Amino acid sequence: RVAIMGFSDGASFGLSLAVANPDIFEAVLVWAAGFCLPPPLPSATPVSRPRVFMWHGVEDQIFDIRSVSLPVRDHLRAAGLEVHYHAEEGGRHVCPQPGSQFCNAALEFWLAAPRRSSAA
Repeated sequence: RVAIMGFSDGASFGLSLAVANPDIFEAVLVWAAGFCLPPPLPSATPVSRPRVFMWHGVEDQIFDIRSVSLPVRDHLRAAGLEVHYHAEEGGRHVCPQPGSQFCNAALEFWLAAPRRSSAA
């Protein structure tokens, strides 16, 4: 199992890296991602794609949830990615600590998923 986790710019880079390399990453776990480049394109044929766990603070003072986070989420979903999204009430642009709700939920999301077959 290979996943990538990040916060803020690290989340944006991790999301971009995972989407561009779906054969490597099974999941991407991000808090406060601001972008995904290149944006994924919808595919008419079934392809292996990383599962996405996104968490964003409703009170984020750097990346506004409505103008940044929700459009990224919606674009990923439109491209056919499985996106689990959580908007944390009162959450701000602060790096989550080990043992935080985000870290625990992200790891549970990643580890609870069935492993990809080696043919994928």
